[in-house]
Amino acid sequence: MFATIDAPLEKVTRYLSNPDTIPEYNDLVVEHEDVEQISHHSKITWGRCPQILFIKPRDFVTFCHLKWKHNGKTQVVLNQAVDHDDRPGVTEEGASPCCRAYALRGANVISQAKGNKNQTSFQLLAHADPGGGLPAWAVKTAINTLVPIGPFNLMH
Repeated sequence: MFATIDAPLEKVTRYLSNPDTIPEYNDLVVEHEDVEQISHHSKITWGRCPQILFIKPRDFVTFCHLKWKHNGKTQVVLNQAVDHDDRPGVTEEGASPCCRAYALRGANVISQAKGNKNQTSFQLLAHADPGGGLPAWAVKTAINTLVPIGPFNLMH
């Protein structure tokens, strides 16, 4: 996903990094917490998504790393699925009220828009596994439901 936001980079990154604002821009995260601080720019997080259509709630444990580039005008947020002792997962569909999913790899590139310091360019790339042995038709149905809505809500 690519988008341009009518707000300066500093405001966008401050807003997105505030845990209290997550429900305002991402209704797919109904619960979240930082599990472990690895370094000043890296941490392990946990989040839970609601039930979507007929697919039970999913939770994710993710390593997140933040890096600034280009003289502070580009923020890159990388993430990858991990296991963590504080958040053991249930991976079998039906074995618990929540099933472990995996944000296999992802990247958000947030930068000052070229030629306009009052706008921010946002690029999002995500590769996930919903876990739980779902049939391909169920995954496709859920993705086709979310893709037109989720990124739009985030950018709005």
